[in-house]
Amino acid sequence: MRSPFPLAIALIAALAAHGCAPAEEEDVSTDAAFLSDYVDDYENDAEEDAAQANLEARVEASDELDDGAAAKRTHGAVSILQDDAYLGSYDDASSKAHYADARALGPDVIRLGVIWQAAAPAGTSLTRPAFDAADPAGYDWSSVDRRYDNARAAGLRVLVTIHSPIPHWASEEPARCKDNPHCAWKPKPREHAAFVTALGRHLKAKGPVWAFTLWNEPNLGFFLGGEDDVARGMRYRKFWFQGLKALRKTAGQRTARVFFGDMANGAHSPDHWAVFHYALCLPSPNKDARPPCAAHPRKVYTAGIAFHPYAPSPRGVENAYETMLGFVDDASRAGRLSANRPVYLTEHAFLTRGLVEPAPSAGLGAPGNIVTPAEQATYDDQVDHAVFAHPRVRSLAQFGVMDEGDGKWDSGLRFNDIVHPTNPRKGEAKPAWYSYRLAIDVTRVDGDTVLVFGHARACRSAFVVEGRATATKAWSVRATVATDDLGYATKSLPSAGIDAWRLRCSSDATIASRETGARTP
Repeated sequence: MRSPFPLAIALIAALAAHGCAPAEEEDVSTDAAFLSDYVDDYENDAEEDAAQANLEARVEASDELDDGAAAKRTHGAVSILQDDAYLGSYDDASSKAHYADARALGPDVIRLGVIWQAAAPAGTSLTRPAFDAADPAGYDWSSVDRRYDNARAAGLRVLVTIHSPIPHWASEEPARCKDNPHCAWKPKPREHAAFVTALGRHLKAKGPVWAFTLWNEPNLGFFLGGEDDVARGMRYRKFWFQGLKALRKTAGQRTARVFFGDMANGAHSPDHWAVFHYALCLPSPNKDARPPCAAHPRKVYTAGIAFHPYAPSPRGVENAYETMLGFVDDASRAGRLSANRPVYLTEHAFLTRGLVEPAPSAGLGAPGNIVTPAEQATYDDQVDHAVFAHPRVRSLAQFGVMDEGDGKWDSGLRFNDIVHPTNPRKGEAKPAWYSYRLAIDVTRVDGDTVLVFGHARACRSAFVVEGRATATKAWSVRATVATDDLGYATKSLPSAGIDAWRLRCSSDATIASRETGARTP
């Protein structure tokens, strides 16, 4: 390691003599600001803590979408949509057309995954190229720019998530990445902070970013690998503190939200909860190990906790985010987080039976966790209603516009088939495509009254409630309901003589919900 600091060299030699030499990282940048801001002792930075606390307070006091709303929203969630493959098509014309398709669905935010290896120079080389990793000029941003520009042109906000695979040379053990197309083996924190700086600077020059997450699913070895959960949690902790400072201070992204976590659901494998706890210097509820933290660990200031509550049922999703909120509150009581931190669902969908028979190895432990396309639409609406009623769940995500089409992760709103490319049903809208545009859920209040919930993403002004008469099966208008600026509304209505309900947009009657009866919540 080249270093201008003789004292540091002496310290490293002394540590090595005792068998505990720290992992070495070469000089990744000559940028003066980066070199000044990056410090190895990430647990002690009072100046940065004060700045991050101020940012946390500003975000908490602002409207969720920073769009000038008169009052902070207390109900309803921001709608996040992600499909990097579909929206980031290899040519700009296709990408624009696909963004128009996405825009018609009515989301608020596009989640844009930035694959570190794809942007970096010589991404599959085991030898680090000579370049300044904090300088945006050293990277290929073409895929990022196409998706960001087309999202902004479509009037959508952007959530940016840094994603593995990593450049092989950015691993502490590059040889482990050889012949591994999705290498995530022990990425170096200093290289990560430099990449965050470059990405933040590049996007700062382009326009606003609604929010960032600094690593996708760091609690899974597939996305952050090479070590046990304690070490993985501590690595993510360093990613967080160094990356947030790189983003906020070095890169100048001083107003964007930055979410802690982006954790996968631990309900299917309780060990997956451990990394979240270790990253906050807390013991895991499922393991005996304790992270090697100081007596008084540094507090995490964040706009919220990002979470992926994948489950095969609405109740499973609700249980997952309630569990995460419980962990968040435990961390707050321990002084690791501020009180009442919200949770943002940044990735989620129900896996469905698509055009290709589900593989035994499909996601979430298939085939038992695969739902029908009709169930997908119903479950989406019910989760939407549950999130609307929960003031600490601030966003709701849909992963996939198109199914992946191989029977392994078909969670999209349109069918796809990459096994049989000429399948005439390829691109056909699933029932969930329509329910995403206009969601409905009807619950019984008592024997004579129902509560009609609607989420009109595609027509944010008002919707018409129609009921079907039990005796004649004729439909009639029961009410016209104004929505809030996210498209949400509820209405209590008499239910005598009605056996089904549906919604239509007031501004466009062709946009209609599914038909549904009333359920007992």
